[in-house]
Amino acid sequence: MPEKTKVRKHKPHFTGLFFHGKISRVMRLRKKWKQITALLLTMALLSGCGLKNKVNNDKAGAYANGDNSAASGGTTANGISAGVQVYGDGSTAPGFSVAYELPDMQPGVLVSRSGYPENGRKTVIFRGKKLPGHYEIIDRTEKTVIFTGDLQDVVYNALTEEYNGYGDFSELTTEGEYEIRCDYIGYSYPFTIEKDGLSEKLAVGINELKGPEALADDEIEEACRTVSLLLLSYELYGGVYTQDADTEEAFFAVLRTYIEWLYGKLDNSDYEETAWISAVLAKFSYSYQKKDSNYATSCLQAADKAWKTVSQEEDTPPELLFYASGELYRATGQKKYSKVQEEAAERLPETVDNGAQTFGTFTYASTKRKIDVELCGKMLMVLLNRAEEIAACAKDMPYGIGSSITTGEQMQVWWEGVLIASCNYVITNNEYGTLTENYARYFEGINEEAESLLYRTDEETAAYLLLLSEMASREL
Repeated sequence: MPEKTKVRKHKPHFTGLFFHGKISRVMRLRKKWKQITALLLTMALLSGCGLKNKVNNDKAGAYANGDNSAASGGTTANGISAGVQVYGDGSTAPGFSVAYELPDMQPGVLVSRSGYPENGRKTVIFRGKKLPGHYEIIDRTEKTVIFTGDLQDVVYNALTEEYNGYGDFSELTTEGEYEIRCDYIGYSYPFTIEKDGLSEKLAVGINELKGPEALADDEIEEACRTVSLLLLSYELYGGVYTQDADTEEAFFAVLRTYIEWLYGKLDNSDYEETAWISAVLAKFSYSYQKKDSNYATSCLQAADKAWKTVSQEEDTPPELLFYASGELYRATGQKKYSKVQEEAAERLPETVDNGAQTFGTFTYASTKRKIDVELCGKMLMVLLNRAEEIAACAKDMPYGIGSSITTGEQMQVWWEGVLIASCNYVITNNEYGTLTENYARYFEGINEEAESLLYRTDEETAAYLLLLSEMASREL
């Protein structure tokens, strides 16, 4: 409130045309009220016009957090603070300068930003200082509530100082665009349910692969991991790719650009990079023989030439020797490769390296050549033990995965999902299937930032395609 004006008691008298006492008092009051009016107008613009319109026009950006505070990005698409009058050309109202920005907040209802398959499992995560008992799903076209559900497994998360709850709406199988609403924490982002959701996601993911042009000249190892992930996905769950000719063709078209790029790097790569390239060329040759035998054979010859260089280098890491020699042994059946592979296996660490060792182990386990069964079992147990650790940790994590972006690098989290999805091929069980879905949903939007974390790099996209291929394989 404005400070109370003190009025001196004296007789008014003329000074020119003004009553010195009464009129000056009035003018001071008018000045005060102008200030108050300006303040109220600013508040109205911020809370009444700018923000309210944003809420009504796009509920996805206007949710309440668990403490009932409004959640919004705080700026318009033009980067202008909410509440400022913006004209059609993007300019602001004359003389209008408001140094105010709304805090950056995320919705309390987390859904997949990429949508859900019609017949698949559909989950939602709730978070906030206070959670309701129920939620509603609204058809955005019909503006009607078509599904209600109960929050499950509500627990307090000491790490984030909020409650987390879980919802399952797998019963909803009607195609359409929806949003979820509940008390205290507001709305989710809009999401879709699609008939062939997984197949569509797979096709989109392949199309999002940027190819080696997006890499720097020295990012050879990253390119090799990308190709290895793509080929591992194809080897384990190839039926997902072969059911659509266009999808498979697009898949191998991208792979060939990587193979040609890596082949061109052989003359200028160090021995570790050469080992990676050798492994990848042999791995590609194995999967590509039936597509183009001449091209595949030339890749295999290049892989062998590169391997001769690295196999004589004493400092070549054992996991790279294991991977490269294993791929060459599977492709050719020559004992010189298997001997090196088994010797390298004895020197491998008993931890997963999220790279060559993982790829080499799955190659060794899947080869039709003669192998050391005991050694194979030992190698697989390293991966399976790590998968069990991830599964155990996931039970105590708010998003149902083994870690999160807040506790590890993004690629580390991707690799956890890759390991789970790959191990589910070895020992298929519901727990690993659910975990694979949880990892996919995490990167699709059910995460700390409530945003899609997809398609940032080809290595991450390749990891995502492996998760999708495992999920889609269950529908075949």
